[in-house]
Amino acid sequence: MMDTREKIERILSTRKGSIPTNPDYGTRMYLLRDKRVSEVAVWFAKYAHEDIEKSDPSIKIQQAKLTSIDGDKVYASISVANDDTYDIEAEI
Repeated sequence: MMDTREKIERILSTRKGSIPTNPDYGTRMYLLRDKRVSEVAVWFAKYAHEDIEKSDPSIKIQQAKLTSIDGDKVYASISVANDDTYDIEAEI
């Protein structure tokens, strides 16, 4: 069984719409390619909140904060409802 961190990383590494049997699973992070850093930070937080909670309703996001970008990878800190915080790496 996956823990919360693994679930979040799996959601953020799956392109929304890529699973035909579950088109709402995954994230829209791929839309952030070629955006300015300031835009990526804002949209990352929005997509993390909406896409993670829609993909797995048992996960309630308190805060999603982009910490850095390296090429096509984003690094973030994501806090969930039970006060756990996870350092996450995802591709965009």
